[in-house]
Amino acid sequence: MKNFILIFVLTSCIIAQTESNLDYFPQHDGDMWEYFFYDGPLYVDTAQVFNHYDSTDAFGNVYITQTSRYINPISVPAVPFPDTIQYKIDTLNQVWGRVFESDNVIAFKLNAEKGDQWILKTYYDNGEVQGYEMARVGIIYEENYFGKIYTVMNTYYYFTPDTTDTLGLVRHGVDLAKGLGCVWLGGGDIIGSSNLRGAVIDGVLYGDTTNVITSVENYKNSIFPSTLELEQNYPNPFNAGTTINFSLSRFATLSLIIYNVEGKEVNRLLNNKDYLPGNYSIYWDGKNRYKQTVSSGIYFYSILQNSKPVKTKSMILLK
Repeated sequence: MKNFILIFVLTSCIIAQTESNLDYFPQHDGDMWEYFFYDGPLYVDTAQVFNHYDSTDAFGNVYITQTSRYINPISVPAVPFPDTIQYKIDTLNQVWGRVFESDNVIAFKLNAEKGDQWILKTYYDNGEVQGYEMARVGIIYEENYFGKIYTVMNTYYYFTPDTTDTLGLVRHGVDLAKGLGCVWLGGGDIIGSSNLRGAVIDGVLYGDTTNVITSVENYKNSIFPSTLELEQNYPNPFNAGTTINFSLSRFATLSLIIYNVEGKEVNRLLNNKDYLPGNYSIYWDGKNRYKQTVSSGIYFYSILQNSKPVKTKSMILLK
């Protein structure tokens, strides 16, 4: 009987510590996110987004209002974030709000899986359907933020005349990290892109929200390296997984690809993802794009900037 009680208590603790999909969209009053906003080489700014808890209704729906501002100088709204927007998080973990020019639509499905898509708005002309605003979960992946690995869900929004289309005319995309909220917003028709620099969530500080950006030169001349650097993976050789570190001095669109000795692509750890100046870590679990464990041998990892190879290094997988 004692063993049963102990197992029950341990199981309960594990379940209690398990992250909920609701953590993709933090809902605490006073939560704050700070972003590096980039719109071309001559314009950068620091954007801030704030949570204001409104209420929870009798059905369990949670209402959150978010406001935004730039701080160099202070001005609202912090485009591409809205000035003020209210979200409703329902009991199915769906987040209702504004997407592009569509109001009161499902902006995020926090329980969605890769490839799930849904209609936001249908356009009609004389009773005939002319097209659709759609949302689709592109990928779900893991990424390092502030020294911790987070699960990240990418949702992108697009116009298409056919609901079976998986891309169409892309409006923009949003990356939500489970436990952090929005870590990236940009692409498509949207103005500029925003990357998370720091946050205060439920009273906990993540990253650094004190180094206010006032100019491009101010950002360039900070502590970051002067070139794009790709470090040797660690550990190497490895038998399960390995970490690849890289750093860059200016905003860049990067890909990171694993190749075998025949030069064939094994896995794509990054695919044309925007990065701010800084230091980053990517973990490879020794699996290919189909989630299959690869065999022992020599592999190469290459970092590409704007789809052009910049640096390549080798590593050894031993089992």
